[in-house]
Amino acid sequence: MSFLVNVGEKIKMRRLILGMTQSELARSMPDSLKLSGKQISRLETGTSGTGLETFTELAKLLGKTPDYFLLGSEKSGTDAQSLIDEITENLCLCSLEDLKNILAIAKTFSNR
Repeated sequence: MSFLVNVGEKIKMRRLILGMTQSELARSMPDSLKLSGKQISRLETGTSGTGLETFTELAKLLGKTPDYFLLGSEKSGTDAQSLIDEITENLCLCSLEDLKNILAIAKTFSNR
């Protein structure tokens, strides 16, 4: 998988977790860095990149650091909310059967 495709998939996953459409994300960008929904689509599929300033603002709007999208982790990801976010993002990739198994495991821990 290419680097741009990997970054794009993370952008898409984060956007979906936040319940945003591509157009909504594009409209959230400052006027000086305007993107269209089509440009967001190209970023998410890895068919296009963007400049550093635009990428940094996009990461900010998605509630993550550029490190998250570029490296797959955030340096300050040790607080509870960061862990919850990471778990949520990974759960989005699971099948229904996997989710049922994960729920059973989580219930075991919560009943302690």
